[in-house]
Amino acid sequence: MKMLKALIALCLYIDCFGIVIRKHITSNARQIDRSMIDLSVFKTLQNNLGGLITNTSITFDVPEAPINLNAKITLNNQVELNWQDQSVSENGFEIYRSINNNSNFNKLVTLTQNTESFIDRSVVGGDVYYYKVRAINNDGNSAFSNEVNVNIAFISSITLQAFAYNTNSIRLFWVTNNTNIDGYKIERANNSVDVYSEIASVVGNTIEYIDQNLESNSTYFYRIRAFRGNSFSQYSNRIGANTLVTGISDALSQQIKVLNNPNVTGIFQIKAEELNTQNWQLKLMDQQMKVLPQYLIRQSDIGYRIDLRQQPPGAYFLIFDTYEGKVIKKLIKL
Repeated sequence: MKMLKALIALCLYIDCFGIVIRKHITSNARQIDRSMIDLSVFKTLQNNLGGLITNTSITFDVPEAPINLNAKITLNNQVELNWQDQSVSENGFEIYRSINNNSNFNKLVTLTQNTESFIDRSVVGGDVYYYKVRAINNDGNSAFSNEVNVNIAFISSITLQAFAYNTNSIRLFWVTNNTNIDGYKIERANNSVDVYSEIASVVGNTIEYIDQNLESNSTYFYRIRAFRGNSFSQYSNRIGANTLVTGISDALSQQIKVLNNPNVTGIFQIKAEELNTQNWQLKLMDQQMKVLPQYLIRQSDIGYRIDLRQQPPGAYFLIFDTYEGKVIKKLIKL
């Protein structure tokens, strides 16, 4: 009989007048007055359980709070949550999350009973996420677990390229998979072993910058990183470039015309028919600053024909290296 009463006290299922009542009787559970229960039901419970139910109270089964909540960042920059289930009567769990503070929590998800892990795939690089979890059932909610937080860094892939723009300027281009950012911080060193210093900050999805007022015929080294609020991505590759002795020729640039730019076909006509192009060296680069095959550049009756039909849409750079200096033309394939 004592064992029977102990089992009943742990988890009671009684069918009284067609009403199924499930109650977990513990000393810590929430109590209600017996007047809230139909008298005949209460008498039946009291007769079946003897001294376990008094004339003054009956206890409800509020689940125990989960413990040891922890969070870790996965390899693909998601958040994996794990905790220990301490209740035998929960219907499920609720996870609450707050972004960049631990005061404005909102329910993120409701999970089924006996769950002890969850992966949050909706996080964004550059934010701090706070979490807490609680057990729930029809009788009420447990207290919350401990709070945890994680700082989600950017998944950064920035490819930086640099080349001389003129005698005292260097032009930087970069390609990145970063989205939802505030901008980029650009840093420079005067040689490969110098400490880098920030020289500029550009906003939004800018992908180029011209560093001006440099010494001619000098080498400079650069690196950049994305930022969002007070969070930063990893640095790009480090790259060096020399300013020119002979700079960009503005006069020559005005004489070289791109006739159909931008266009959707990928065929660009470069007009330079009145110029002496005998010793010119041309180089075509994509927006990742990768040098493209030379056969894409053909001489024509009016100058040059650039064939980008097999290349994806985007920006391309045609660099003329002449005895008068360099000229750079930007081609846009739509």
